[in-house]
Amino acid sequence: MGRFGFFIFLVFLFVLLDVYSFYGLKGLLSQGRYSRIYTGLYFAISAFGYFCIVHLYQFMSNGVSGTRSELFNFTSGFLLTLFITKLVFSIFLITQDGGRAIIGLFQYVKSLFGDGDASQQTFIPERRTFITNVGALVAAIPFLGCYMALQRKISIYGTKNYLDIS
Repeated sequence: MGRFGFFIFLVFLFVLLDVYSFYGLKGLLSQGRYSRIYTGLYFAISAFGYFCIVHLYQFMSNGVSGTRSELFNFTSGFLLTLFITKLVFSIFLITQDGGRAIIGLFQYVKSLFGDGDASQQTFIPERRTFITNVGALVAAIPFLGCYMALQRKISIYGTKNYLDIS
């Protein structure tokens, strides 16, 4: 139960990060004329991430340890890449949303003791697009780095002892 419980926890965390990062990127993806393409691409990458989770579960539940296939190495590397990217982006969003929550709470308490009508005010300010853009750019660094490592067949885990850069 220990390995399976840890796997379920990681899947739950991945789904939580996926939903949170989608709504964080929604403000960036909804602008411009290519918004449907970007949204579709996000959903396609997330769907492939869920396929990687299923493939990893099948490999773990098989009970056979030994040589891993190239598909397993690719899917586990891609899943790790998605997880790190969404985690980095979510850290930026959490710091921004924490500040928004504190400001919203302060404005709400201020409206309770002030003369203004509390029902007409918006307490929580909007997300700042600059911070969201910076978070997306910083999160893209591990994604592109791991993606290039997967494309060049450089193993991060040391399972291969050669470097094919051609």
